[in-house]
Amino acid sequence: MPSTFLGISIGNSALQAAQTAENVVGHNIANANTPGYSEQTANLVESYPFTPTDGQTQLHPGQIGTGVSVSSITRATDQFTTAQLRDAYGNQSYNNSKQGALDQVQSVFNEPSTTGLNNAMGSFFQSFQDVANNPSDPGVRASVIQNGVALSQIFHNMAQQLTDVSNGLNTRLSTDITLLNNYGKQIASLNGQINESLGTGQQPNDLMDQRDQLIDAVSKLGNVTATTMPNGMVNVSVGNTDLVVGIDSYTATTTSLQANHSLNGGEIAAILDSQAAVSGYQSNLDNLAGQVVSAVNSVQFSGSDLYGNTGDPSDPLNTNPGTPFFATAGTNASTINVSLNLQNDPKLLAASAAGTPGTPPPPGDGSNASNFAALSKASLAGLNGQTPQQFYQAMVSGVGAAAAAAKTASSSATVTVTQLTQQKQSVTGVSTDDEMVNMMKYQTAYQAAARFISTSNSMLGTLINGLFGN
Repeated sequence: MPSTFLGISIGNSALQAAQTAENVVGHNIANANTPGYSEQTANLVESYPFTPTDGQTQLHPGQIGTGVSVSSITRATDQFTTAQLRDAYGNQSYNNSKQGALDQVQSVFNEPSTTGLNNAMGSFFQSFQDVANNPSDPGVRASVIQNGVALSQIFHNMAQQLTDVSNGLNTRLSTDITLLNNYGKQIASLNGQINESLGTGQQPNDLMDQRDQLIDAVSKLGNVTATTMPNGMVNVSVGNTDLVVGIDSYTATTTSLQANHSLNGGEIAAILDSQAAVSGYQSNLDNLAGQVVSAVNSVQFSGSDLYGNTGDPSDPLNTNPGTPFFATAGTNASTINVSLNLQNDPKLLAASAAGTPGTPPPPGDGSNASNFAALSKASLAGLNGQTPQQFYQAMVSGVGAAAAAAKTASSSATVTVTQLTQQKQSVTGVSTDDEMVNMMKYQTAYQAAARFISTSNSMLGTLINGLFGN
């Protein structure tokens, strides 16, 4: 038959269960605003009942309950939404990062602007028309050269700014790779702790929350895959690159992440794509500068300066008489420069048609200066058949379109993240209103259990006094 003290035992189990459940409620309330925290629940189950033997069935016709116990403390999860949210994190991070890089590139081009490259090229070519109208005026010649110097300086500045953007991306990439590997080490360590706790029959909810937060952080750096194993550990990969397998973490590198072309989300992918884009803009700017140098020097060598010097366009070393407009050593945006000889002596500008070498051109001959001015409308094969300004304007439009697309994608991704966050929070988040109800429920249960124990104790007292009293 059941123990005389069964009532006390049942009441004690009720007290302990109510106390444990109340502690869980308190933990939930304490972490209601903790990022990444998942609501926990104390799961109550009936204790194993007392089953009477055949000879006891008259007194106890059926099983007698023995109380309550807390079978487990579990956390709320939503694996499907969590996976969707991690994809959304990666998409948002990718587009935010790419938009930021493209915004920086846009600030380099800074168009339309009265101080930008487009205006500088226009002023440069236009100034040759002034020379054509008055080829002997030293002030007009000096103005052309100064416009050429200003154009060169703008090319230099833009090239340096693009290099600065590229260097900044390199720094961020290095930081992100380091961060990614640190996350991997922390996840592997938590895997070990979680596996150990599960092995002792514990439920390490808080450790699991921490691990989930780290995996969320990884998803913002690269498209992540998290696979939960039967032993409670989670294997994590970025693209097709293993980051964590059980308690082992692996060092990811830029090379390993790019090796199989599977990196398509997160900030690291955005940085790599942005680096490629910036490199393309640098190449286009260098090509533009080189084509301007080549075209202007070709016209310079085809004419005659005020001393009667002419040049030979087919002579790259310029061994024949004549001075290049742009120094032949400068062939890209970083190195383009007006030749020093021309800066020191504007008379060396070949504004006239080529004549007899050594013989000054006739006064008022500015025909070759008109050829310089015509370059503003010349379709150059090296610029895809476009004029210098058309080629540059196409570059600017391309940057603007890419930045606008990234901004739209970023806004859309942010909306998706917000929606999925709310959806997940509705499942895993703590509702303080619900917890207040639970707190009162378990408080009442505790009070009732205490009253039950008091009653059982009084009954035992009656029994004991009746048996052993005077």
